Amino acid sequence: MRLVVYHADAHHPSHPGGFDYGALWKMFLYSAHLNGYQITQLTSMDGKQYGDAVLRYDVDPKLPMFSREQCWVRYLETANEREQHCLLEPDFEIRKQIPELPDGFDLMLLNRT
Repeated sequence: MRLVVYHADAHHPSHPGGFDYGALWKMFLYSAHLNGYQITQLTSMDGKQYGDAVLRYDVDPKLPMFSREQCWVRYLETANEREQHCLLEPDFEIRKQIPELPDGFDLMLLNRT
C-alpha cells in the first residue's frame, strides 16, 4: 500500500498569519513510520517538502481542492497498477495498518475521530 498526501503551502483568508504545518507533519510521519509506511507528498513546483518523497506538479496552491485532484490524477497516471494507493490528509493519525482492498473494490473510506 502506497500512502500519498497532497500538501502545498497557501495562506487561507481566515488564517492570514499562516499555520505551522511542520508540527502537524512531524506527528503524521511518526504514526506512518510506526506502522511501516513511507509517505509520498504531492505538491506544487515550489512547495516545501514534508513527506519522505515528493512529486512536484505545476498547480496553483491557492486552489487547494482543485490542485489536490489534479495532482492525484497525474500521480495515478504513472502509479504502479499492481499496487494499491491511498490518498490521505496530513492531519491523520495512523493507529494501525490500513487493510488492502479486496478484489473488485476500488474505494475505501477511513474513520477520522
